[in-house]
Amino acid sequence: MARKAIIGVIGGGSTASPEGVALAEEVGFLIARADAVLICGGLNGVMEASAKGAKRGGGLTVGVLPTGNKADANPHIDLPIATAMSTARNLIIVRTADAIIAVNGSYGTLSEIAHAFDLGKTVFGLRRGPSTRPGSTPSCLSPSPPRGRPSTGRSSTPARPSRRKKPALDSRSNARPAGRRDDKQSAGLSDSARFHSRATDNSGRRR
Repeated sequence: MARKAIIGVIGGGSTASPEGVALAEEVGFLIARADAVLICGGLNGVMEASAKGAKRGGGLTVGVLPTGNKADANPHIDLPIATAMSTARNLIIVRTADAIIAVNGSYGTLSEIAHAFDLGKTVFGLRRGPSTRPGSTPSCLSPSPPRGRPSTGRSSTPARPSRRKKPALDSRSNARPAGRRDDKQSAGLSDSARFHSRATDNSGRRR
């Protein structure tokens, strides 16, 4: 007998928006109708809504709790798993699920998505997460390309022009061309020549 598919639904708890909660319930319902098992974090928000939808569709729900008390699970969880592992339980959800559906999440959801990508799992992101602080809008889904422009998989940031390294200065670059001597060198050579000629003349006279 083939094992049923296990689909993980991840998303915000107390930060979930009403739209995200409604969407999560519909997602849970469709998972159950597809004869798959739903696994989630077992608490409130998106987790509770998706479990509620799955029960409405006649499905089985599993809740992996961050606490050590099974009573913390929402009322729509059939199999509560008390881990007492806090957010480390996120990895259990991701490893157990065959695929992940992210709805309306924030930083905890992003960590689960990162684990899923690292493990090569399929991830579906459905809605943008709510802002958790001013100026911050974490998203469960990468920005989509504009309509009419298919995604190429490449970054839209233009490549920086390569900077060519300046050639190193040759220590001989300041050397004077061969055949040219400065005044001091010329004067020294001429004095030496004069001394040599005088020495020759004197030696000739002595002979």
